[in-house]
Amino acid sequence: VVKRVFPLRQRPQPLHKDRTCLNYDIGRCPGVCQEKISPADYQQILRKVSMVFQGRNEELQDLLQQQMVRYSERLDFEAAARVRDQLQGLELLTADQKVALPDASVSRDVIALAADDRVAAVQLFQVRAGKLVGRLGFTADAEAAEPGAILQRVLEEHYSQLDPVELPAEVLLQHPLPEQELLEAWLRDRRGRKVILQVPQRQQKADLIEMVERNAGFELARAQRGAEQQQLSTEDLAQLLELEHPPRRIEGYDISHIQGSDAVASQVVFIDGLPAKQHYRKYKIRSSS
Repeated sequence: VVKRVFPLRQRPQPLHKDRTCLNYDIGRCPGVCQEKISPADYQQILRKVSMVFQGRNEELQDLLQQQMVRYSERLDFEAAARVRDQLQGLELLTADQKVALPDASVSRDVIALAADDRVAAVQLFQVRAGKLVGRLGFTADAEAAEPGAILQRVLEEHYSQLDPVELPAEVLLQHPLPEQELLEAWLRDRRGRKVILQVPQRQQKADLIEMVERNAGFELARAQRGAEQQQLSTEDLAQLLELEHPPRRIEGYDISHIQGSDAVASQVVFIDGLPAKQHYRKYKIRSSS
């Protein structure tokens, strides 16, 4: 949600050497790698995102109002319209569901799962300034895996994709993680400030975990309702491909290029017939040899 309001750089390395990618064309990236935005202006965007995650929404609204007025006075109506859109997006963020916590200024993520003997449905709620601003869902292979290990794997893969300013100050866990201290240290290094991972004991935070767990249970039930149809589909696929057993994990790859150059690949993964989006990947192909 925040990235739609304040576009951030989407990739650590440019996709193309001499032109922008689709993310820039659709307004999801400011074009840092192609110098479409100055370092000073990009720092301003990072500052605004940081203010959102610090819960300083009212202060940010005042700042954006002042910027919009200045652009209008300069007759730069295009820039004023962009700031207006940011204001509207920020209002949507602040109008989202209120979460009652005593220290509402702390940015935190809350993660929990529900699982059967094969698949786990994981839900991650993003709480900023005491408001629920995002809800992410993941599926994971639960066979022979402890709940804490599943949560850790999801968190590692999720946080590795985020810009450091998006990382929360606190992560509430349904279960302890097998390498919790190591993950805390890694997040601290990325964020540049302390990140606390904890299994909450206090009632309000524990209630928040229960709410996320209930949502994970709903997602698991929905997945189970479709499991029979998915099973039939994988059995049909196994028969078609003359496999001994239906495939549990399916990976699909697509390679694209522009007249033989700038080759890129995408990977999608299905587990038990269900999309496992946390395993999706994009690759830049440097050489075909």
